[in-house]
Amino acid sequence: KNTSTNGISIVIVSDTHGHHTKLPGGIPKADILIHCGDFTNYSNPKHLHAFNEWLAALPFPTANKLIVTGNHEIKTNFELKGLKIDWKTHLN
Repeated sequence: KNTSTNGISIVIVSDTHGHHTKLPGGIPKADILIHCGDFTNYSNPKHLHAFNEWLAALPFPTANKLIVTGNHEIKTNFELKGLKIDWKTHLN
């Protein structure tokens, strides 16, 4: 809970592995969202698409969403599964 009247509030999550919609209590209201990686499980394309839709629906401006890819989001793994990824444009 953000009780500060000054400053910036930041939500930091990681290692959701395709279960981003099941976060206990959801994502709290804040100024900035940072996801520190592993939003998929073993580069699962379904997890990637679901995460992208979920991310787009969150009430943060796009510029205030910082997404870091983890070891489960290795570009080569997606390409081996036939999915070409352009990280700069794929994530909302």
